[in-house]
Amino acid sequence: MKKLITSNEICESATRLRRALAADPSRAAFHNSLGGWLRALNRTDEAEAAYRKSIELWEGYPEAHFNLGVLLEAQNRSDDALACYLEALSWQPGYARALTRVGFILQQRESFDQARQYFETAIAADPQFFDAHYYLSWALSSLKRHDEALAALASATALQPASFEAALATANVLRNAGRFDEA
Repeated sequence: MKKLITSNEICESATRLRRALAADPSRAAFHNSLGGWLRALNRTDEAEAAYRKSIELWEGYPEAHFNLGVLLEAQNRSDDALACYLEALSWQPGYARALTRVGFILQQRESFDQARQYFETAIAADPQFFDAHYYLSWALSSLKRHDEALAALASATALQPASFEAALATANVLRNAGRFDEA
C-alpha cells in the first residue's frame, strides 16, 4: 500500500534539496527535483524557477523540460507547455509522456489527426503507457473511427482493468457510434 506524503514531509524534502544545492548549485537533477516538491506545495513561481535553473544547467535534460511543461500546462499556458514538451522530445524522441502531452494539447485544439499520430508514437515507444491508449481513443472517436477507438480503450483497460475513466469512455464511444444497446 502506498503511503500518503504529508505537506511536512514535502517541506522537509524541499529543505534537504535546498541545503544540497547550497553546497553544490550545479546539480541540474536537484533543481528539477526541487521544482517537483515546490509544485506539490503549490509554489508555482519557485517551481518554475527551479525547473528553468535545471534547464540552464543541463539544456538537454528532457525530464526538466517535461516537468516545466506540466507546470505551465496546469497554468493554462499551453503554448509554452507545448514548446517545453517539444524541446523534451528534441532530446529524447521516444519520451512517451511528452508525446502524449503534445497529443493532448493538439487534441484540445481540435487537431485530432495530429494528436492521433503523437499518441500512436507514444504507444510505439511505450506500449504499457495507459494514458497514450486512453487519449488515442478520444482522438479516434473525434475522427469518427469508433471501432479503432474501442480497440484503443480495450488496450487501456487491459493495462488498468479497474479504470473508471476507460469504462466511461467506452460507453461514450459506443453511444457516439449509435450502439446504444452495448453502451
